[in-house]
Amino acid sequence: MKNLVWIVVAVVVLGGGYLLITGKSVTEVVEEVSQGEIDAPEALEEAKTAAGEAADTVTEAAQEAAEAAGDAAGAAVEAAEEAASDAAEAVTETATDTVDAAEDAVTGAAGDPAADAVPEDSTESLPEAQDAGTAPDALTAEGFDLERALSLIEGADLGAMQENLLIEGIKAAQDNPDLLRSALEAAREALGY
Repeated sequence: MKNLVWIVVAVVVLGGGYLLITGKSVTEVVEEVSQGEIDAPEALEEAKTAAGEAADTVTEAAQEAAEAAGDAAGAAVEAAEEAASDAAEAVTETATDTVDAAEDAVTGAAGDPAADAVPEDSTESLPEAQDAGTAPDALTAEGFDLERALSLIEGADLGAMQENLLIEGIKAAQDNPDLLRSALEAAREALGY
């Protein structure tokens, strides 16, 4: 079906090129054909020239369209990466601010039983790798392990919204290395690595 469309387009271009080059109208051409006045070799030569010019024009237009599409796709990928990175940073900053505010509220309450319930060493509840100050391999692009990364996030004391955003961000970015790096960086920051 696709080839048939191209053939029809080629015939229309050739016919239009012939009419344009000869300067004749459609009715004049039909009258010449019906009266037998057309000079076949000359008309074929003109049609050949018109077809060559039309092919060159179509080739140039296709190349320009391909270049424009490539440029647009590259720009779209860059914009998406930048937007994802900005979103991850914004979520991380918001979550960090919220955690800091909650921590300040808890530690600032004098004589409040909730303040006594907060452990003095806040690293007690964090995974062992955080005590060492290094992020687990599952949270790096080189050693990425989806299940391990998700279990680290789920096992941390993060808010439900932040946990969900980090998990969904990593799942969505797992097939794109650049986006995955940004998502893993946000997870490391949220987990304190």
